[in-house]
Amino acid sequence: FSIATLFTKEDKGPLSIDINTLQSELLLNNANWKLEKSHIQIQQGMYAVDNFRVYNEDGSQEVKINGKYSTKNTNDILKAELKNINLQYIFETLAIDALQFGGEATGNLFVSTIENKPYANTRLQISDFKFNGTDLGNLSLFSELDEKTNLVMLDGLINSKENKQTNVDGTLD
Repeated sequence: FSIATLFTKEDKGPLSIDINTLQSELLLNNANWKLEKSHIQIQQGMYAVDNFRVYNEDGSQEVKINGKYSTKNTNDILKAELKNINLQYIFETLAIDALQFGGEATGNLFVSTIENKPYANTRLQISDFKFNGTDLGNLSLFSELDEKTNLVMLDGLINSKENKQTNVDGTLD
């Protein structure tokens, strides 16, 4: 893949990092992915992402990231959009063996600041959800970061192929 990075600092001003990704290809875990032209800026606790997009060869899986995250401005929101992301592939690529998830995730992740503390939430639909190799069904999941405890609160529902339902309710730390 191809990126260009520029570091600038004027007099006593803050360091600014500008990253430009160029349209290119990326080989991850023996699969070809395409990266679109995008711009990322990092400066003094602010992260701005414009048009970051990576997708597999046939376009069936895709991640898009746009927006801004800042610890100082509650109006800034960074949004990641997932389309049919194969969770088993992600866990294998990252060599995460402790827990194994499978299925295809579609949905959104939002990151922002509330009262000078980080905040994040997700809304995901995971088709053919698997946990440690067991087929469980389709998962609809909402999660958010509790700014007081720094725990991720989970609220979801799994619908099995047999039309049975399982509630998902808990926390991750």
